[in-house]
Amino acid sequence: MKKEEYSLVYKAIHGDSHAYGELIHQYNPYFYKIAFLYVKNEDAAVEIVQDSVYQGYLKIKTLRNPELFSTWMTRIIMNKAVRYIKQNKKIVEYEEAFHEASHSEHVEEKLDLMNAVNRLPKKYKDVIIQKYFLEMSVEEIAKKQMIPENTVTIRFPRIRLVMRESPK
Repeated sequence: MKKEEYSLVYKAIHGDSHAYGELIHQYNPYFYKIAFLYVKNEDAAVEIVQDSVYQGYLKIKTLRNPELFSTWMTRIIMNKAVRYIKQNKKIVEYEEAFHEASHSEHVEEKLDLMNAVNRLPKKYKDVIIQKYFLEMSVEEIAKKQMIPENTVTIRFPRIRLVMRESPK
C-alpha cells in the first residue's frame, strides 16, 4: 500500500469523510467490477457498491489495520452481492460478461465455462472469479479471502475435480 493511500485510510478511520471519499473515488472502478462479476446486472452492481460504500463509511472506525482497507471493502461488496443473489433468487448468468466476445467463435465454450463456474460452491467460485476474471495472483486472492496462500493453491485442483464431476 502506498504511503498516501495509507494516510487516507488512517484519516478516514479517524473521521475524515473527505479522505474516505477520496479512497472510494480511487477504488470505485474495482468495486464496481467485483459487484458486476457477481450479479451481472449494471443497476444492481451500482446499488451494491453504493450500499457497500455507505456501510463502509458507517463502519470504517472498526477497521483495525489500514492496510486491509481494500480487502475489507471487497468483503463487504462480495457479501452484499451474495445477499442480493439470494434475495432475488436468481441464478447468476455470465452472458453479459462475454457480450464483447459474442463475435468470437468460442462464445459457446465460454458460456459453458461460466455456467459451470455458476454451479460451484461460493468458496471455489470466489477463487475462480478473482484468479481468471480479476487476474489476481494467489497471494492477492489469499489476502482478499483472508486465507493462507496454500489454501488458495489447493483449491484449484479441487475446483477442477468438482467441475468434472458436476452435471452438464
